[in-house]
Order: sequence, then structure tokens, then C-alpha cells
Amino acid sequence: MAGKFESAYQRIGWATEQMGELKRRSHVYFNPDTHPRFTETDPKTSHTLDKIKLKPIPNPIIRNVVQIIEGLRSALDHAANATVPRGKKAYFPFGDTRRDMKASFGSDRYKHLPKDIRTLFVKFKPYKAGNSTLWALNKMCNMTKHRKMLAPSISIKDTVFEDRWGVGAYDALPFAPSWDRRKNEIIVSRSLGKGTVHHDVEFSIGIQFGKVPVLSGRPVPSNLGKMAGIVLSIVRATEAEARRLGIIK
Repeated sequence: MAGKFESAYQRIGWATEQMGELKRRSHVYFNPDTHPRFTETDPKTSHTLDKIKLKPIPNPIIRNVVQIIEGLRSALDHAANATVPRGKKAYFPFGDTRRDMKASFGSDRYKHLPKDIRTLFVKFKPYKAGNSTLWALNKMCNMTKHRKMLAPSISIKDTVFEDRWGVGAYDALPFAPSWDRRKNEIIVSRSLGKGTVHHDVEFSIGIQFGKVPVLSGRPVPSNLGKMAGIVLSIVRATEAEARRLGIIK
């Protein structure tokens, strides 16, 4: 992988390393025991609510995700730049539509790209109605409010009534555990008096994309992996075409 495309592969490698670091850091956040449990009174009904407060997604996790996205996006530009004469610059094209993307070739940013490389890039469909995941990679790279990029994902598996104090289940009200996204809380149960102490909940925590185009609500790790696979395939195809054209040997 040495040569003009080395820096593109290097950035993909760095992004892959960041994914491993993200997995290790997320393991702590994913542990339900790290999130405090508490009770409070519903001011409207006077019911006692048993809740679990999710801590905000830690900054190191946000930083990992941002660096992965920026690294993958940068790899595309490095691949494009590897196809132009030394001392010249080129970038990988994006557009909201196919027409926008093709029109971008009229910009000075792309004037040094060989015609066959432009044709190849069009085949990757880097626009919303084409390869939406690739298009979203570029959109997220340009986001400034990175904390809104991520959100917790909650999967509540089961709730069990445990009569630890022997007071009976009469005070427990029929209620399915729910996720209060605005407050970042899981409402485990709703009951009369102090019955909330008798409920045990099994749930899992993940990280999903928040307010981002196309990928909102989708799991972060698997979609970052998908992006990495797409970028790697583009870099390899660009390198192969550059070799065919005699740009590299």
C-alpha cells in the first residue's frame, strides 16, 4: 500500500483503530449498573415513579465517532488527490442530487481529476438518492453540533415484580417500562405508595445516531463499519483505475 495511495489507506486504518477504542469505551457506558436509579412522585397523579437516569454520552465516545467519520471522509479526498499530478489538488465529489454532484466537477476543486476518474466517482453514487450512507458520511463530517449526532438507544427486555418486603403486589399499577427521550430517563414502573422498590428491570443500552440525515435512529457501531467498508472499496477501486490509466505503477 506504499505510494500515492498510502495516506488514504492510513486514514482508514486510523479510523479502524478508533472503532476499537470506541468499542472499549462504550462497554462501560453500556453497563446498566453505571446509571443511577431513583424514585420521584408524579405531580399529576401522585403515583410513585421508579426511574433510571441515563448519564450523558461521554465526550470521549463522541470524539471517537467524530474522528472516525472525519478520517473516513479524509481518506476519500486523499484517494482523489492521488490521481492528479504532483503539486495539484483534487477532492472526492458529493452532492445532494446526482445533478449537483456532476455539476460540482465544474469547480476548480476538481479540474485536475482525470476524466476516467470522474466517471468512476460517478459510479459510486455519492448523493442522497444514490448511496445514502456515503452521502450521510459527508453530511456528518460537516456537522458542527457533534453532541446532537449521537443519542442513547434503549432496549427494555423484561420487568419483574419482586416482593422483597412481603407487602404484596396490590400497589403496583399495570405499566410497561418506557423511555423518556426528553429527560434521558427510563420509567421502570408506576405504583401507589412505595411499591416501586419491588420492580426489577432488564434492559440494554446502545448508541444510535441522533439528529443526522438518513441514519437517524440507526446503531452507530454497525453503520460506522458499513461506512468504512464503502470507503475502503472506493479507495481500492480508485487505486486500480489509477494503475490502469498509468497514473501509478
